[in-house]
Amino acid sequence: MAPVLRVLLVDDQELIVEALAVLLTSAGVELGVQIVGTVNDGNEAVIQAQRLKPDLVMMDMRMPNVNGDEATKHIKRHLPLIKIIMLSSFDTVRDVRLAKIAGADGYVYKSDSPTAVISVIKLVMQGNSGFVSSYETALLDDSITFELTPRQMQVLKLLMRGEQNKSIARTLNISVRTVEKHRGFLMKKLDYPNPEELTIVAQEMGFIDQ
Repeated sequence: MAPVLRVLLVDDQELIVEALAVLLTSAGVELGVQIVGTVNDGNEAVIQAQRLKPDLVMMDMRMPNVNGDEATKHIKRHLPLIKIIMLSSFDTVRDVRLAKIAGADGYVYKSDSPTAVISVIKLVMQGNSGFVSSYETALLDDSITFELTPRQMQVLKLLMRGEQNKSIARTLNISVRTVEKHRGFLMKKLDYPNPEELTIVAQEMGFIDQ
């Protein structure tokens, strides 16, 4: 008998939970899936993950109260062996980056085909990255469309340290308005991440060494 894959489903939309349950118990029958729980809140996801200790959590990215990325951080901190695949209705690079920073193992869009979802689950459960069709592709597409000037690189590195516009202006001996111009360009191109995200993004896109 094939080993059972114990799955916790997390989504604030009941229809999504039901659809996932049907998908995993039909199209994913070869995985030997057992749905061990369904919850609709990030806080409850953390509680049930600790109680049930599933093999896999299918986690909604955006929920009331606590989002999926925050719940993922909590679960991964205490139960790092649990695999987590983020679910999203939004086709944004920023959400995918947040999921990866939080420690998620994969990411699928709710509009993806059943075959694609099952494929990502298999990749993740085999210990591989489940970001192949979202995060990595988005970064590749973005990285080849622009380059940074030396001044933009200087501003980028100071932003990653959490420096504010006035401080950056003093350090580089340029006007605040010039800093704002460079910052606006960087934030638009890099999807307006915070300093923590910005470091990850800059590394992934090859602007700084990891």
